[in-house]
Amino acid sequence: MPARVTSGEEARKIEVEYPATVIARMGQDGDLMVDATSSQAFQRILLDVTAEGRDLAGRVGKLVPTKSTRLAEMLNSGPPQSCRLLKVEQSNSSIIYDDKIYLKLFRKLEEGINPDLALTKQLSDKCGFEHVPAYLGDIQYVAPGQDPGSVVVIQACAPNEQDGWSHTQGPSVDTSIEFLSNQFIINPLGNEIIKLQAKRSGHSPAFGRARMGGSTRRYKGRCRALSQTYRALGNQTIASQT
Repeated sequence: MPARVTSGEEARKIEVEYPATVIARMGQDGDLMVDATSSQAFQRILLDVTAEGRDLAGRVGKLVPTKSTRLAEMLNSGPPQSCRLLKVEQSNSSIIYDDKIYLKLFRKLEEGINPDLALTKQLSDKCGFEHVPAYLGDIQYVAPGQDPGSVVVIQACAPNEQDGWSHTQGPSVDTSIEFLSNQFIINPLGNEIIKLQAKRSGHSPAFGRARMGGSTRRYKGRCRALSQTYRALGNQTIASQT
């Protein structure tokens, strides 16, 4: 976890808005050691380092940023005027800049490219796929004797109605999976998926259909987008093998 010592107005603001990020009180002046992701100064550094393409060396390894042309275009008019840490419950930390740029800091550093980053970059940069937020950049940790590990991924910010985890817990997933299985997956396999999903969620596919009612069309649209994702990945794989 990145840590930072803050003081003055910044410390007071973090203590009020992000009390869970406070690690310890320092000295007699009200200074705080905090999770650095709650500090706007740290938030701006993450984006600045990526935009500048500036490596940051440590005692063993270094942080190596990569940016896309899209990020440079978005920052042509100047740096973001605002940035904020999302307060939703997540395993990673998410930062929004001007409601246009979304940065995710991976909390668990592992060797190898993070699947979230790999899929976004493949679909957005190499496939030109429009149903995913555009890839803008990333930061990798590079150290001798080990594979690079993903630290940060930056994407275009896409407004949403709820977080993905909550969405997967609802009965609407039954409807989505059934439609997907009927349209794009061999039916016997699709039926097994439906049964497993119904068992996990505690709802039957019939209940999901009844609960969704007139909203089914929206989820069918999402399933079509998902099927197009599979096709885009499949076409790219075939092209790379020929």
